[in-house]
This record gives sequence, structure tokens and C-alpha cells, in this order.
Amino acid sequence: MSENEVNIIYTVDYIYIPYNNSDELNINEDKKVYKDKQISIFNGEKIYSPVSGMLYGLSELNSYNGPLNVLVIENDFKDKVDKKIISIEDIYKAKVENIKRAYLPKSKKLSLYINSINNYDLKDEYILEENINIVLETLDLISLTYPNLKVVIKIDKRNTRIYQKLFTFLGTYPNIGVEFITNKEEEDILSLYNIIDIYTSLKKCRKRDYVYFTLIHSKNISVIKTKRYSNLDEILKVLGITANEVIINLKRKFTNTNILLDDNIDIININ
Repeated sequence: MSENEVNIIYTVDYIYIPYNNSDELNINEDKKVYKDKQISIFNGEKIYSPVSGMLYGLSELNSYNGPLNVLVIENDFKDKVDKKIISIEDIYKAKVENIKRAYLPKSKKLSLYINSINNYDLKDEYILEENINIVLETLDLISLTYPNLKVVIKIDKRNTRIYQKLFTFLGTYPNIGVEFITNKEEEDILSLYNIIDIYTSLKKCRKRDYVYFTLIHSKNISVIKTKRYSNLDEILKVLGITANEVIINLKRKFTNTNILLDDNIDIININ
């Protein structure tokens, strides 16, 4: 993979939707699942299916934060939706009440952290590259909605590539500042995923169906984009990689590669 490419793997056979209580699962009697349909609520968050397909069953799958109960969906690769939604063209025309429903400040400062576990973690750099207009428009709209809220993007001072990319655009968005990451302060900390999800909510368009992660294997570094709630084991099989040990986010070791790929995973080392 060249330096400016993301390896996109959407051909996953199964999706694993986490849930807290099986009685709360939202499944049709015919067991058909539609893309973007809310399936469960997990840890207070509504979980939507990133694919269409058929209910395969209930199971358990490891995750970065430990074993989870999951509903397994067999992907039909058709991305069928239950009903079409008409999205709004201009995010700046979103109703104020919808903006406040999507994001309500808890402090006087909103900080978008561009994640950087170390110089090898490229995930956020690629997410920003693909979504920079979405991210900046959403932050700008938030700043206009809450004039007393300080809105900044925080980056590692060593990451000159991200700084240069932002510098090219920020003249158009004077309400958004850039700061280097030091110690966390009293602030609302959001991720790129959070901002993109706010945008899709306001646009009333398709939900984010993907995750990115940085993969390190045999001294090679690549960025993988795949379906949200897919299984690391299936991705490694597509890549032809066998793993004896997996280290996630430079912290947690796993000897089994059946691991849920969700928003918590930034960087994966394969040994």
C-alpha cells in the first residue's frame, strides 16, 4: 500500500452488533435486517446496522473492553434500506433545535482531538483527509450556534502533516482554532467519529458505517477502512495474515483474533 492509500475492505460476511439486553433487540419477524436500522442500544448509544442482510443468531465476541454479547447479521451485500430518507442539502440550514439535540456543550470549550498514540498511528490523519470539509463545517456550525463556546482542534505538535492540512482550510473558518495537545483541561473532548456522526445526524443522511484502524505487521504500516462492527479475524484472512498475538492500542494483548472492530480501536500490532 502506498503512503497515500487506505486499504478498504467492505466484503465482510458477518456483522456483530453489540447489545445489553436481548429483550430490547429490534428485529423483524422475518429476520430481515436493513441498513441504517436501529438494532440495539448499547451503553446508552443507539446502534445501527451498517449492512443489510439476515439475522444469523446471537453470540459472544471479544472487544477492546472485554467480551460482549452480539447479534450476528449475515451480510447480503445489497445495502437495502427500509425507507428512503431525504437529506438536507446545506448543513447550515439545520434547525437550531436539531443542532442542540445533536450536541449540547457541557463546558465552555469543545476540543476535537486528532488522535496520535505515536508517530505510527495514521488512522485519524486518513479520516480527516477524507472528511475535512464535513469536520470543519460541523465545527463551524456548532461555533455559530453557541457563540460563547471556544472551538478548537487539538493535534500533536510533531504531526506537521495534519497541521499543514488544517492550515490550508482554516482561513475559511475563523471561529475554529488549532492547539497542541498538552494536559487535558475542562473541555468537551470529541473524536473525529463524534463530529462525523453529528454531521450525518444533522444532514439526515446515511449513518457512518465504517471504522478505520492502523495495522502494523512485519514492520509494515497500513491503514484499514472496514465495516463498523466487523470481526478482525475476517479482515486478517482477507489480507492473508496469520497472528499469534494481537496488541490493540499499544495496551491490551489478545491471543484470539476474533475481536470486534468498533470505534475504540485505533492501532493494531500483529505478532
